Amino acid sequence: MIRKQLFLYTAFVFLLLQACANARIYIVTDTNDTTKVTSLRGAIIAANRKGGRNTIILGQTRDFWDHARHWIYPLTISGSDESNAFTGDLNINRGDLTIMGMSPEVTIDATGLGDRIFNISSNAALALENLRITGGTAPNADAHSGLIRSPLQPAENGGAVYNAGYLTLIDCILTNNSSGAGAGLSGYYYEGADGGAIYNSGTFSASDCLIVGNIAGSGSYGSPGGNGGAIRNDGSCRLTRCSISQNHGGASGGEFGLSVGAGGDGGNGGGILNLGTVILNQCLIDSNVAGSGADGALSFVFNIFGEPGGSGGDGGGIYNTGRLEI
Repeated sequence: MIRKQLFLYTAFVFLLLQACANARIYIVTDTNDTTKVTSLRGAIIAANRKGGRNTIILGQTRDFWDHARHWIYPLTISGSDESNAFTGDLNINRGDLTIMGMSPEVTIDATGLGDRIFNISSNAALALENLRITGGTAPNADAHSGLIRSPLQPAENGGAVYNAGYLTLIDCILTNNSSGAGAGLSGYYYEGADGGAIYNSGTFSASDCLIVGNIAGSGSYGSPGGNGGAIRNDGSCRLTRCSISQNHGGASGGEFGLSVGAGGDGGNGGGILNLGTVILNQCLIDSNVAGSGADGALSFVFNIFGEPGGSGGDGGGIYNTGRLEI
């Protein structure tokens, strides 16, 4: 632990010395969720405006030997469909941003936010180091009823992180995150979303990370559960010395009451769903579970014996239709 602390403080000093005109270091002193530059959200907003290479420091201890100090940064400013980090998830829109935890157990907690934690645009890069990322919940599907029924927003992918750009994780823990759940009424059924912790369509690398206890979104009314309890990868993903453990694919949705319809299928890839390229180097894939299927409906009008149930998902650890190297 002491050696790790020494390394972190050495890295902190190095970053300070390497600061230049085109880079800025934001030292966050306020754990509250505000838009002031002294908070995490405010520092991200400022970095987006500035562009270029920037670094945000979280959890700077007051005492060099203060090993017991834990820092929690709760995200509490809710709001959907906003893309500049003022509400909801923390959008990384431009530049190359590093967010580094300098103390033990620095946690970014989105429990109750009703949104994922980070959303990285295609022209942006984000590196997370020595952080615990928890409580992210991607928006659920929505549908409303009435004389005229119309579909609204489907469930969204990526419970903790949605990456369309460049994502790097070093010595991080991602836990208790979930992608969006399905919703629906008769005629409009939404499946659960993918990537309980991470959805990647860009370039993603992680080293010495633990991705544990995340879940893909559940389906609704006969629709499938979400895929990739920990990760759904559509792009390029390289994991080194990482543990993917105790994650779950989404459960399918069953039919309601005595209506007609078969049960939905469970989500594939309890740990990882890969449609792109995944390289695993010295990784542990352990105790992950694909999604469960649902019972079919009881129908005394068209079929006295009822409708068939759905199948459980495939690939408890990994479901691969792309390129996989282990």
